[in-house]
Amino acid sequence: DGGSGTSNLNMAGGVNAFAASKTAVNRRILVGDMNTAPGSSAEAGYNKLKEYWRDSYEAVNAAGNLASFYQTYSGTQSGTGLNYLYSILQFCKSHPERRLDHIMTQGACTATSYKTIRTTYSFGTGDDAVDCAPSDHLPVVCTITLD
Repeated sequence: DGGSGTSNLNMAGGVNAFAASKTAVNRRILVGDMNTAPGSSAEAGYNKLKEYWRDSYEAVNAAGNLASFYQTYSGTQSGTGLNYLYSILQFCKSHPERRLDHIMTQGACTATSYKTIRTTYSFGTGDDAVDCAPSDHLPVVCTITLD
């Protein structure tokens, strides 16, 4: 639905209920484009997810293991544009609220590192050159140990 708060809240509640029903599983990892982000209009869905899940970005940051680069560029790219070609400077730089892709854990597992792959591609030449990403979300990578 384009990321409306109500749909995100319903999705988050459903994901939480599904995960909670798996009582025999003591480790859970949730990854994906949640269309919900801290500090955004859809924050209610993110907060609902956090009732059950630990955000790996926040866990790694709280442990002091997040590189300073990722404290400034803390997540994935977001925005609108044609053909999913987004200017990395316009949609990422200094916008931590635009972290829509998440890796979350629950149970006997611990996120130990977190980063976003920020490979961009140059299109055009001269004054028409622009650095773009192939999607509105850059890949999130996290190391998780199973306790």
